[in-house]
Amino acid sequence: MSGRSAKYDYKELLKILFEHRLEVRNNVCSTSAVIWDEIRKKINGVMSKKAIYNFVPNNKHNCWNFLEILETDLRKNLIPCDTSSDDENQLHFTLIVNKEEWNMIAPLICFKPKLQPGWTDILNKKIKDKDYNCLWIFKNHHISTTGNTYLTINGFCKECKAELFVLNEQGPDEEGLSLSCSITNISTSKHTNCARQLRGLEREKVSQILLKGNLPVNYLRENANSNEKQNIRNLEVLRKCKQEALQKNINVGSSINTTRCPELNLQHLKYTQPYTNVIHSISLDKFFVHYWTYEQLNIYNSYITNHKDYSILNLDATGSLIQKLSRPYNRSSAHIFLYAGVVHLNKKHGQIPVVQMLSECQDTIHISLWLQCWIKNGAKPKKW
Repeated sequence: MSGRSAKYDYKELLKILFEHRLEVRNNVCSTSAVIWDEIRKKINGVMSKKAIYNFVPNNKHNCWNFLEILETDLRKNLIPCDTSSDDENQLHFTLIVNKEEWNMIAPLICFKPKLQPGWTDILNKKIKDKDYNCLWIFKNHHISTTGNTYLTINGFCKECKAELFVLNEQGPDEEGLSLSCSITNISTSKHTNCARQLRGLEREKVSQILLKGNLPVNYLRENANSNEKQNIRNLEVLRKCKQEALQKNINVGSSINTTRCPELNLQHLKYTQPYTNVIHSISLDKFFVHYWTYEQLNIYNSYITNHKDYSILNLDATGSLIQKLSRPYNRSSAHIFLYAGVVHLNKKHGQIPVVQMLSECQDTIHISLWLQCWIKNGAKPKKW
């Protein structure tokens, strides 16, 4: 069964490219060159400017031989002859992907070889020390084991629309892969230091740091003075990153969906810093959670000591904050209330919560159990 027919006969396109072969050879590394628009008009707009450009550097239908394009033409467009040029809108440099990094992204043996996931993160990391703080988006890459070049990569800056062209001719060696890079049309005035997406290998690295007990807010503060502004994410991204890592690390049976099992997630948090001394008791069915901090205990004990003659612990509850939990056979839990015990210190500090409970049980037995556990943990009982 034949595939989908092409929108335009490539032989006719080759003829038009051949008529403009001089301009094509001089602009083979520039996606914004006028020549691509001119060719697009000649074929009545059947192909996009991007498709026409990609036809040449990727050597489709072996067009280099027909257009008399040599490796030197690519190198001439990629690396300037006058290395002393002070053009601030262009940048040319060489990157080295070491053997270990190359093994992580090297293409697998298949009909159309492609770099493995994560190659954009490694390339971004390599480029960030060389360029003008651009936010790179990679459009495509092409690998040829039989052509004149081994690897070509095209990209552009999300903010200033600078163009990136990466070339390797010989392929990897024992030391890794050498990449010749060219950046054109840089406009630093359009940069806003927008953060890159946190994904792939970098996301895993950050999540492991957060899982070791480092709070997202502390991680953000530690990197606030970093020169790499595009690597500074907001709290929402860091918290989501940690949440995903926690869910992956919960060791439960495959039949349990941890994303919809808050009881098991709470149990995992109970043994994770900084919640090891905050969550004290968890019940599955009927559901309840007792939690308070040592700071709250100290505040309450100081309050009792300073108000020996007259002290009040006010208890209040609300049922409008917590959703019902799922139970087997499409059943649901009862309403879950948030209970809080507060003390009134003075007019300056007002009321301060000192003990909390989430509970499905709204009776004196469970409320009494909650307060007894609190007293057992160090709260001073009122002496009459």
